[in-house]
Amino acid sequence: MLNLHYLFVPRPAPLSPQALYLHLALVAFLTLGLGFSIFGWRRRLWPPDRERLFKAQGPLSALGLVLIGARLLGLPYLSARIWLLVTLLASIGGWATGLCLVAHRRGLLERQLRLLLFAWSGEERPLPLAYQAVFLVVHLLGLALLANHYGRSYLWALNLLLLLASPMMIYSLLTRRRALYLEALTPFFFLYLVVALHRLSSNLLAIPDPLSGGFTYPYFVNVVFNCTAALIASAAYALLCQLYLVKRGARGSFLALAGAVLLVLTFLWAGAEYIGHRTRGVTASDPYVYAQMAVDLARHGTPWHLFPLFPKVSGLGIPWWPIVHSGYHLPHDGLGHAASVWPVGQSALLAFGYLLLGEEGLYITTPVIGLLSLGAIYLLVAEVLHDESRGDRLLAGAWAAFILATSWEQIDRLLVPMADATTQLFTILVILFTLRAMRGNHRLHALLAGLSFGGAYWVRHTQLVVGLSVLLAVALLGRERSRKERGEFLLLFGLVSFIMALPDLVYHRLSFGNFLTPESEELALFAFSYLATTGPRLGRDLLRGNEFGYLLPFLLYGTYKMYRQKKGLFLVLGGWILALVLFHLPYAALRLRDLLSAFPALIALTVYGMICLWKVATSQARTSLLRGFLASLGILSLLLLPACRTRITLARPFGSFETTFGFVMEEERRAFDQLAAYTSPESIIGTSLNGGPIDLYAGREAFRPESWTAEELETFLLAMWDEGHEIYILDDSPELASTLSHLSTRYGLMPIVRLGVPVFGEKATGYLYQVEGPGGSP
Repeated sequence: MLNLHYLFVPRPAPLSPQALYLHLALVAFLTLGLGFSIFGWRRRLWPPDRERLFKAQGPLSALGLVLIGARLLGLPYLSARIWLLVTLLASIGGWATGLCLVAHRRGLLERQLRLLLFAWSGEERPLPLAYQAVFLVVHLLGLALLANHYGRSYLWALNLLLLLASPMMIYSLLTRRRALYLEALTPFFFLYLVVALHRLSSNLLAIPDPLSGGFTYPYFVNVVFNCTAALIASAAYALLCQLYLVKRGARGSFLALAGAVLLVLTFLWAGAEYIGHRTRGVTASDPYVYAQMAVDLARHGTPWHLFPLFPKVSGLGIPWWPIVHSGYHLPHDGLGHAASVWPVGQSALLAFGYLLLGEEGLYITTPVIGLLSLGAIYLLVAEVLHDESRGDRLLAGAWAAFILATSWEQIDRLLVPMADATTQLFTILVILFTLRAMRGNHRLHALLAGLSFGGAYWVRHTQLVVGLSVLLAVALLGRERSRKERGEFLLLFGLVSFIMALPDLVYHRLSFGNFLTPESEELALFAFSYLATTGPRLGRDLLRGNEFGYLLPFLLYGTYKMYRQKKGLFLVLGGWILALVLFHLPYAALRLRDLLSAFPALIALTVYGMICLWKVATSQARTSLLRGFLASLGILSLLLLPACRTRITLARPFGSFETTFGFVMEEERRAFDQLAAYTSPESIIGTSLNGGPIDLYAGREAFRPESWTAEELETFLLAMWDEGHEIYILDDSPELASTLSHLSTRYGLMPIVRLGVPVFGEKATGYLYQVEGPGGSP
């Protein structure tokens, strides 16, 4: 359409079937316009100050019909596309301007804005049929544009219209009351405008996709050209308008209904994504270690794992590390029992799932915890807004749950057994119960807060810094409590937390020789010199388009408003965020997942900003048209920016997805069963990061040959052959290339089978080889 040669070609090619249908629809539109113009001129319907505007529509419509006839007949020069395009734009622009002026004179624009701002006074009567016919024609034209843009049929467009109006239609059928208000679909005018702008400017503006891969900064200029986000936002806005009509303008119950719908849809979507795309096994280090500790807890009552090879290699004079799976310390006794490098709390919950559901419980427990986190953040935000109306609390809590559920990082850490979501859940509960203790039963909530704080410590010891927010809440929000009640809360909270931590401290003493020695050895990675790299990296990750990038305006506004209106609560949430961020910033290996437990506080501030903007916008219904229009755009932004953030994420349950570290497909899980079938129970298998699942699923001992020198590896192999073990090598990583080359030359390798196990590198083949012993025998 922007190609001048295309527009001015004197004799265009014959019309395609779809273009022919479009021209016939334009004939109907122009004929209707011509007839209406003649009828209005004869009956003198036009006001004197608008008469020229409407009179011009007759000649324009007649000219358009002549030009369409010339196009259908193939007349040269008159068939040039430019003449019909200019005529249509002038006609449509004239009708739109004239109708807006008439609507303003008759109060229809004000009525429409009051609906968009959810401020109708009582039950408004539906518009006369003539006005509804105008609405219907405009929507049909807009839907035809959508069908053309998405490459769909016009029947698809009609079905879309029926679907969009279904809440009003269903309500009318159920109550036998007429409740069809086509002006409730007015938010789709924004979608039509966006699609039109996109089609007109796509050849002029080269704006990159704001969520390519989901890991780039948001491009806010792209918001007005993002058709998918506009479709989501317009549909949501239209649904809100219809829910408002269904509740007959009862503002509180309307917000509660909208919040309930959003909350239910969020849980349904999250359940489909979290559980449907969960891993079917574990590999690598962290996910495997959490699962292995859970199995050991369930089977043996201890988180320690037994490495039977340890007694056999401890006296060979070679390093012991290669016979220990990644994620475990060296054995602390002669039998080969070893502790992992991670706390036990997450595995204790996985063990409970394992006892209930068997192996499947290892993989479904973390997604369920993620769903519990959604419920917890809903309750937290409802508590933050405890002095607001029920509708505001429910809608804000549902918004918070939706934002957390659709966080890309959140989803990524729920598909495999990891501790991040569990840490987040317990941290939310600590603050939630502390806030409730400042208003309700302080003893009961002190007990619950202490249990939650102890649980957070069990899962991740660094969560102890969240205790700062607890102290701030008691100091700043507990002023209505007596000094005795605040003292009782702190005493009971601290006592319960300490009792919860005692078993873990004993575990530290038995495993590492000291009550306060942590499992992880990553303290060496903490240094202030790392701040120059971790700070910018964290900022980039937080402001990604699929995290808080598009939500940043609401986050900043909510931070400002909460500081002005609820300073004590602002300091509690701010202390929660700062304590975690400042503690982790000196950590060289800092990743966004390490701060998932701070997401709820950021989301609470974000949603507070959204609710404040909602209140400001919906209070503009009785002001000027311009302010009301801007207020409706403010409400639209509450839907459009989250839609830009989640437009790719929302499609995850319905298509393919990117696997995360330690993820195992169903066919990869079966490959370990195949490995067990091809090897004897006394076999020992060399591998890289698959040593854990070989042990867990195939029941075979594993070692990492690339961690030994050639001489050390030969010492190990000779000793194992003397013990009667068969030796295999699983090629699952390019790191094994030198080992395979050396063993092939020194002893010989017999290919057994190619297995579909997880591989860690493009050059890995997945082949299982048997190492031939001295003299060529296995």
